[in-house]
Amino acid sequence: MKEEKLKEFIKGKIADTIGVEVEDIEDSDTFSEELHMSATVFTDFLSTLGELGIDPQSLELTPSLSVEELVETVSSHVVE
Repeated sequence: MKEEKLKEFIKGKIADTIGVEVEDIEDSDTFSEELHMSATVFTDFLSTLGELGIDPQSLELTPSLSVEELVETVSSHVVE
């Protein structure tokens, strides 16, 4: 999956998870600060990444990541 498509997918999942518009999500937003995701909500969000053919548990992901950092990390693990 191309990185831009992956970013769109991830932003869509974030928007669905926290109830905001995709356009309101910036690449530099962190999950814990700007997006106000608790650890529980972040874990729930990560479970949606299974649709990409990856196991989010196998990655070292924390709520302090930015959207861009998550996209970069996930893009190297996505099954094409």
